[in-house]
Amino acid sequence: MNTHDHGASIRLENCKKTFADGTLALHPLDLSVPAGETLVLLGPSGCGKTTTLRLIAGLEFPDEGGRILFDEEEVTRQSIEQRHVGMVFQSYALFPNMTVAQNVGYGLKVQKEQPTVINQRVREMLEMMELGALAHRYIDQLSGGQRQRVALARAIITRPRVLLLDEPLTALDAILRDRLRADINALLRQLGVTAIYVTHDQEEAMALGDRIVVMEQGRVSQIGTPKQIYFSPQNDFVADFIGQINTFEGPVSNRSMQLPGGVLHGAALADGHGRIYCRPEDIQLTNNASGGIRGVVHQSQFIGDRNRVWVKGASHELVIVDSDGRSEFSVGQPVGLQIRPEQLIVLDAQSERA
Repeated sequence: MNTHDHGASIRLENCKKTFADGTLALHPLDLSVPAGETLVLLGPSGCGKTTTLRLIAGLEFPDEGGRILFDEEEVTRQSIEQRHVGMVFQSYALFPNMTVAQNVGYGLKVQKEQPTVINQRVREMLEMMELGALAHRYIDQLSGGQRQRVALARAIITRPRVLLLDEPLTALDAILRDRLRADINALLRQLGVTAIYVTHDQEEAMALGDRIVVMEQGRVSQIGTPKQIYFSPQNDFVADFIGQINTFEGPVSNRSMQLPGGVLHGAALADGHGRIYCRPEDIQLTNNASGGIRGVVHQSQFIGDRNRVWVKGASHELVIVDSDGRSEFSVGQPVGLQIRPEQLIVLDAQSERA
């Protein structure tokens, strides 16, 4: 089923948002989203991601001077209905007095489509979303995952130019969330719709986003692909916020950092006082504590595919290492840490958080 002709490109120019009480929710923002891209807005509570989504939707309007364009057509002052966007909320926002089929077809009814057209497209949509057997059930007879599928179906049946999803999986349990996340990802790829997805869940962002916009205190901190965000953070906030990471700090000379447990070498280190990062999976533990960086096992947890080991004495803080799940390390055991220089993340002073 081809749900729409093609997604719209989106462009935000100088979009700032100040609320009536004087709260500055969003600093001036420039953002371009190509047609058909899934863009994820990621960040902690209060960072401006939902405000940005609401500006794109037409539920909020930017301060004077801000512009929003769909396919180069200015929609800055248009309502959500005029922009023809679909929205999916965490709370589902479904009608309890309507059946699944009636909920899914509601938008087409508002658009005054012919009943025969509505019935056909509802049947197609229910089949696509694996909801056909539930067509005549009411919302209170559905599970959380089924309700979210109904909400998705209702949002995309009207063939929106843009699909907006505001933390749609937060209320679901972990197993159901993982499954529905995979289903949403497959659906977005199948449809080719332009989608803006808001979440605070990093794993969700990595799984769904063609690109991720990491936001902090009303500003964009970094934009990039999931791999760029994870492996090449541009500042301290992104490095600290995305995934598990170790921070090493200390005096640097001759491209080497002196740590309590030994010397860390890195080709990109400049003389002075440095701060570098390293992911837990990029550190190897050895039973031989001689040479390199040394420490002792503070704690070890088996979590299935890996052991997560905390090492003390190697740095000023505990160092987290993800090792092979079949390896064995006991508390108090002396260990060596091996870190390849090319796997270090080195940020210069200008990248650090103000």
